[in-house]
Amino acid sequence: MATKVDDLSQRRQLLLSRSAQQRADIVAGSQALGRPLQTVDHGMQFVKNLGRHPGWIAGILIAVALIKPRRIVATLEAARVATRTFGMVEPIIERLRR
Repeated sequence: MATKVDDLSQRRQLLLSRSAQQRADIVAGSQALGRPLQTVDHGMQFVKNLGRHPGWIAGILIAVALIKPRRIVATLEAARVATRTFGMVEPIIERLRR
């Protein structure tokens, strides 16, 4: 009977340590989402502010009409490449920080 109690006690300790590790993993995973969610929040706030100021929308539309479309396409392409490059380099930088 004592061995069964000891076995159950050991099993309980094992399960407690596993659950503690799983909790730590969940916390680490949720922290990784913090920065992307913060970026989304900033974007949503920008869109809300833009909606409250129709003059900004008109200014952006006028600027787009005045700037040559080819230049806009080239700028957007450069921004896309820069964003993609940063996305590939960021995990490497994060690993080096640790």
